[in-house]
Amino acid sequence: MTAVSNQINTGPADTRTPPRWLARRPNLVFWGIFVLLNLLLFLPSYYTYRFEVTFWPSFRGETGDNSLRWYLIKYAVIRNNADIFRLSLEWLWLISAWVFLPGLRRGWLRWLVTILYFLGFVYNIYDAIIFGIYNEYPNLYDDALLLISGIEGLTRHIGIPFYVYLIIPLAIGAFFLLCAWLIRQLLAAAHKEQLHWLSRAALLLLLLYSAAMVFRYAEFLDHPRIVASSIGAKLNRNLRQSYSTYQNQQLLLQAREHLPEAYDYSDFALQEKPDIYLIFVESYGDAIYQFDTLLADYLAETARLESELNGDGWQVSTIRSEAPIRGGKSWLSYTSVLFGLRVDDEAQYDVMLNSFADAHYPHLLQYLQTQGYDTQRITPLEMAEQDRPKWEQTGRFLGFDHWIFLNDMGEFNGRTYGWGPSPPDQYTISYMRDVTEADRPDTPHLYFYITHNSHLPWVEPPTVVDDWHTLADVPPQAPTGYDPYHETKEAYLQSIFYQLEMVTQIIRTGPPDALYVIVGDHQPPLRAFADYDGPATPMHIISQDEGLHGLLTEYGYANGFPLGEATIKHEGFYSLFMQLLLRRFGGYGVAELPPIRPDGVDLQQLVEP
Repeated sequence: MTAVSNQINTGPADTRTPPRWLARRPNLVFWGIFVLLNLLLFLPSYYTYRFEVTFWPSFRGETGDNSLRWYLIKYAVIRNNADIFRLSLEWLWLISAWVFLPGLRRGWLRWLVTILYFLGFVYNIYDAIIFGIYNEYPNLYDDALLLISGIEGLTRHIGIPFYVYLIIPLAIGAFFLLCAWLIRQLLAAAHKEQLHWLSRAALLLLLLYSAAMVFRYAEFLDHPRIVASSIGAKLNRNLRQSYSTYQNQQLLLQAREHLPEAYDYSDFALQEKPDIYLIFVESYGDAIYQFDTLLADYLAETARLESELNGDGWQVSTIRSEAPIRGGKSWLSYTSVLFGLRVDDEAQYDVMLNSFADAHYPHLLQYLQTQGYDTQRITPLEMAEQDRPKWEQTGRFLGFDHWIFLNDMGEFNGRTYGWGPSPPDQYTISYMRDVTEADRPDTPHLYFYITHNSHLPWVEPPTVVDDWHTLADVPPQAPTGYDPYHETKEAYLQSIFYQLEMVTQIIRTGPPDALYVIVGDHQPPLRAFADYDGPATPMHIISQDEGLHGLLTEYGYANGFPLGEATIKHEGFYSLFMQLLLRRFGGYGVAELPPIRPDGVDLQQLVEP
């Protein structure tokens, strides 16, 4: 021990006399603060899922044989409930080292423990936010790009009051000082000589438990539901994923000059050119199908809407389509659909945004433009002057002929909703359609839209009306403030019902020869659906063309709104849709057309000699 002390002794020993109250109750102080600070590390995860989990350990929804072994696993190894009653391995190891290695008791090391604890707590907040929204492990490289590119617009559209920016640093500073004070009292009580032998024995048992977990479950220590959690394991995974993302980004840079060869439809022409609506429904995932209470209401509502559509001659075909992301980052989802390339991280999108803007990549919009289509997009948000360069760059990248913003939509005095906040989606889509038809009536159109009214928080949705113009005169409503109900499954389902009813109204009041592709961009955020993490979203194709729906059955689409068994991927839709269009509206046979790429473009295959 002397040798160890000599090596570590770079400062004076921490020999200050502890307070009298602490000297009388060192064991109570030690365990009280140790447990409190340990549980606090798991508070961010619990808070993220608080509407879907219980505070105390629970096995709700988990099945097993209810044997003693099963209960031991649930209490001591892993359980789905995101409660705080878990153990931070690094926290245990830091405090145990202070107790059993007296040579470490230096004043500067006490501050190091405080800083490490504080950084661990901050990392757990970051981990809980990313996993709770996107259902994916944090990726520092990718998340930094996302933060840099979107933080200003995000804060503006969610309407954070200015005073919050003052409170946050003050709260962080106060929390750090509180941690420093608590850790100082904890370490003062943690002298081996002051602790009862039972306390030291309990600490040794926890160390044995931690060793068993590391030995037996090392590969799971970064999992958000593991009972013995390791911030070091989480950080290790994060750094490995960041490096992998960087490598994928470099692969895309290498492959970009070959990408135009991947989809070449320049020799194929459309004989008929129906208007096409490509509508991404925010947060519309197959999570609905995983909960009986939601599914029963969903099937009843879609049956009603389908009956209305059928009565007007419309048919619905449906398939599952796996999105490249979950819970957010819609731009990655629709870029995957348009480009036929899996884009599942911000780093790839950043390369595409900065390198493909003027490269004339042959994506879906570019092909339709060669066939005489006028391509339209509308975004019901104001384009702030400071955002103009970013939007213009995105416009060049995606290549829309016209991009309408809220600033361009005339004077809208009606009620706005939720994210943005923004006008009702019915108003926005109808405005795009009717203005475009009036300006360019003899041109086939591609209309592109991402809905806003089903974005978290799921506030009370708008009312679908017969005349969309009247929505501009609905009296605005004063903000109601935060309501926990707006993050529940029930509120989510009502927002999806609005979207489907709204789309039905758009279809029934639009041209009879149009083709509608309605697809979910991703699952709802995991914070509201903590017990489901699948990637699939419903995709509906709606038209009055019987021949088109006959072809869709060949590709695995089921009749009606309910999902069938077949599954495709968002990145595989482009090549499938091109086959569908060229077979039905170009008169080509399958053998004449390029093959379907169910997984999109294989970048590695493109760059290999």
